Amino acid sequence: MHKSYICHKNTALLFALLLVTAMQHLYAQYDEKYRPQFHFSPQKGWIGDPDGLVYTGGKYHLFWWGHAVSEDLVHWEELPYPMQGGSRAFSYFSGSVVVDKNNTAGFGANSMIAVYTMHYPGDSLPEQQAISVSNDRINFNFYEGNPVLDVRKIFFRDPQVFWHEPIQKWVMAVTVPDIKRYIFTPPAT
Repeated sequence: MHKSYICHKNTALLFALLLVTAMQHLYAQYDEKYRPQFHFSPQKGWIGDPDGLVYTGGKYHLFWWGHAVSEDLVHWEELPYPMQGGSRAFSYFSGSVVVDKNNTAGFGANSMIAVYTMHYPGDSLPEQQAISVSNDRINFNFYEGNPVLDVRKIFFRDPQVFWHEPIQKWVMAVTVPDIKRYIFTPPAT
């Protein structure tokens, strides 16, 4: 037998073993006793509050400040951590993601905009609402104009954003949980 044939055969065998091991690792996570089989769960860590499910570019995108995509809502591919930039002095708390089909926010047609709460350690600094923008449907870049909304409250979180057709504007509903109130911006007219 020729030496290069043996080397090539061994390389192919090694590659096949690595592929099988990787596939076993990928699918083994769904063999765990209490892991949901028809609902998404991340490969590691906790999901917290879901922050958006949007459909764009032929795929469903699920966010929890992690990111997964699916074509059928059953089979999911978890993508790398999506949030890029920012000071890292804050944690990303719950929010929402929208697709700006008509470029009404000025970041590009079909841009994806993540709206979230910037939470600082220790509950001693006011929470602020911020955005990050994606034009590639994978990475969300921190907006340099953040925060986009700050009312100087320690507890001010969970922004949900939607396009309101009658006023032709994006509306944000944000909670002030310590006084059990919602704030809407822009205010209803």
